[in-house]
Amino acid sequence: MNSEKIGNETELDVDLGNIKKIIQKYIYLILISTSLSFFVGYLRGKTLPKIWQGQFQIVLNSSDKASSTNNIEASLKSLLGKSTSSTDLSTQLEIMNSPLVLIPTYENILKLNEFKKLDIKEFSFGDIKSNLKSKFKDGTTVLNIKFNNTNKELIPIVLKEISKTYQAFSYRDRQSNLDKGIKFLQTQQNIYKDKLMKSTKELKEFSRENNLSFEVIGDEIIINTEVQRMKSANEIRILEQRISLLKSLDNEEEFIYAAKIYNPNSQILEEIQSIEKSLVVNSLVYAETDKLMILLRDAKANLYESLRRDLLAFLESEKDAKEAEMISAERPIKVLSEYARLIRENKRTNSFLTKFEQIKNEISLELAKAKDPWEIITNPKVFDTPIGPDLKKISFIYTFVGFFGSIILFLIYEIRKGIVLTSSEAKKILNLPNLLDTPPYLDNNNFKEALTLLINSYLGIKNKEELVFLFMGDEDNQTIINFKSTLNNLFKNKITISNNLSEANKYKSQIIVVILGYNNKSELQNLKFNMKMQRLDNTGFIALNNN
Repeated sequence: MNSEKIGNETELDVDLGNIKKIIQKYIYLILISTSLSFFVGYLRGKTLPKIWQGQFQIVLNSSDKASSTNNIEASLKSLLGKSTSSTDLSTQLEIMNSPLVLIPTYENILKLNEFKKLDIKEFSFGDIKSNLKSKFKDGTTVLNIKFNNTNKELIPIVLKEISKTYQAFSYRDRQSNLDKGIKFLQTQQNIYKDKLMKSTKELKEFSRENNLSFEVIGDEIIINTEVQRMKSANEIRILEQRISLLKSLDNEEEFIYAAKIYNPNSQILEEIQSIEKSLVVNSLVYAETDKLMILLRDAKANLYESLRRDLLAFLESEKDAKEAEMISAERPIKVLSEYARLIRENKRTNSFLTKFEQIKNEISLELAKAKDPWEIITNPKVFDTPIGPDLKKISFIYTFVGFFGSIILFLIYEIRKGIVLTSSEAKKILNLPNLLDTPPYLDNNNFKEALTLLINSYLGIKNKEELVFLFMGDEDNQTIINFKSTLNNLFKNKITISNNLSEANKYKSQIIVVILGYNNKSELQNLKFNMKMQRLDNTGFIALNNN
């Protein structure tokens, strides 16, 4: 059962080499079939009725008013979490091709006197649906509506009815959408008014309880205590730097100079400056060792020490004051986070309420204007030249079918015959290496050289008892006769070729000869099985073209 299954799978195995062989074998029949198919297709195209086409164009949102409507509806849809204008265009396209437009169109056409005068026996809803094409021109909002039919007089009737039906539907649909939008926005307004009142109340109470205030600069929320805390921290850092600097100054003059900058209103500085003036004036009259001069210098030194202590104490007290301010401005992180959340919520709620009020007013105004979001820019028109049937397309299809269909038929025919056509196919069945590529003909010098190299070098033959070429089929086959002749010419009857498996069993090595286009797949399978049963060690195979 398994062997049968394997055999069937092998019979259905097809590779590109097989297809190439079959095309080469049946090339003339394939060309004849292709030519006949082309001729039949051409005649078929000539006999088909002419197809006419008509069209009209509409443009969506072409005017400023229509554009305003689209912007309003886009704003509404963005608040509702829906898509914007690109989807609106797709929606209009779907509406044009939907039964909501096409069914009323079909019913109205059947009632028209113009249609009845045409005396059309067969006209169904499917004739409209299948032959109507709607598409936007690339990069524009211009919608092309085309209708094809074999009856030229019917086309303008259909296009006019489609235009009228779409006009009525689109206005009704737009008015319904705007009414729904106003109701939705009114509901949201009421909800967000209550939210805003509640949010504002919570924010004020929280601000009062925690002594907080804020201001909004752009998208950033600034809380007063954080500003004060950062300001105090910066001033403390400056005071610490000044204290550190003054403590490091040992030079009296440098210290006094710094004191004039940090505390210019110090009373001690004024007294030091007064003594310095006295020293300058008295130095002209008295000697440096005079008692008055010594008293003045001592007084200045005492004042300098007082200034040093007083200025450092002043800066320390300033630092303590700023630290107290910073501590008073500090709030727990939870308090600040909650305060920021309340501010954002209040701001967001107010923003939504403003948007709802603005869009509601715009939609109400647009609804009062009652303008269509589209207009016809070309009237329904039928082209003077028919668009079909397309002789080139029909001829190509028939030619394509004729060409590949004939190849498939011949391929199936060859597969059912079960003939081995390529060396790769033989390799799959035998599961042996291909020792020699298939030659186009046996007198080929390259083939003879390769065959000689195979026998003398690759197998190391010393006498005829070590090697046999085993083939399948009739000894009278011309390819086998030619192959024997080639071997005899090359090796002077020293190489044996046989179709007898029992005789081949006497030799040390066997090379299978596969005749492509002649040997059957089942023959190869049986040979493989029998050689396996007899435990013959096969070197490989060579493939010959059947002449």
